[in-house]
Amino acid sequence: MTALSNNGQWALWYPAHVGAPVFALWWADGGRCACGNDDCGDPGKHPIPSVSPHGVNSATSDPAVITRIWTRYPEANIGLATGHTFDALDLDYFLTMEAVDQLDDPDTHEGDDPIATITRAGHVGVVDWLARGELGPISQTGKGRHVLVQPTGGKNRSGVKGGLPLHVDWRAKGGYIVAPPSVHITGNTYQWLDDFPITATIPAAPPALVDMLADAEKRTHRPTVEERISRLSDPVAVFLRTHLARSTESRSPRYAQAALEAEAAEVAAATKGGRNDRLNVAALKLGRYVISGELDEGEVYSALMRAAEASGQPARASEKTIGSGLFGATKPVAA
Repeated sequence: MTALSNNGQWALWYPAHVGAPVFALWWADGGRCACGNDDCGDPGKHPIPSVSPHGVNSATSDPAVITRIWTRYPEANIGLATGHTFDALDLDYFLTMEAVDQLDDPDTHEGDDPIATITRAGHVGVVDWLARGELGPISQTGKGRHVLVQPTGGKNRSGVKGGLPLHVDWRAKGGYIVAPPSVHITGNTYQWLDDFPITATIPAAPPALVDMLADAEKRTHRPTVEERISRLSDPVAVFLRTHLARSTESRSPRYAQAALEAEAAEVAAATKGGRNDRLNVAALKLGRYVISGELDEGEVYSALMRAAEASGQPARASEKTIGSGLFGATKPVAA
């Protein structure tokens, strides 16, 4: 029987000693992703579909399954699922703790490395924690660091889109990190830092890091329709709640119904001087759903009429604007 590769042995070790399940990722092969796609957007980091068809949801702790996978793909990189026994702060670009220690005045630090972007975002406490805090396991990635903390119960976040500073990601439940001794597309090998071995106790996330994640949540939170309604004046809120109650009986697709509710909310909240323009925009937008059959024209007309009435728009003007808007959306367009 052929001995299991080094990566395969590590893949067996992680579930047994860290408690985190693993799954197989494509590996780097001569500066290219072994998946064979020359335009691969995530080389050496994405799942091998034949053995990890559901990505991180295919992660396993079963030694027999792991042995079978890494026997078939001995060079496969290791995906280590987060959110089970740890979450991970993913710092992109090469970063040394010495560089952090040299920040006499973090406010003047320039550049786009994680320390600079975290500092500019006002989370100096996180920088201080990285430089002088009680850190647990840290892995050196292809060009950065993975800093492990106990699970926070939060969600995955990717950089600015996730409300975090540039070049900073958060890996939690449903996410994963590429684990040592996987090989990065640059040829660098992922490795656990000697000062912070994987066998070290994983600490809780410090308050400064928790605050940064809470700030990210605020930045990316999208208010629900009910939250938006609660900010409006009482007459408008009453109208919208009444409309929402009626709309739950609609058979229109959920996304089309959501668009109708959102446009009705905007029309109802419009103020004098901008009411008619807002109503026209809503009619044009919703007319597209009427064309596709996803919304009933009568339902749209009635909802917009009620919304316009709630805003104080005269009924005759509303009828003309809604009719014009719906007609503009549904009339043929020249090629």
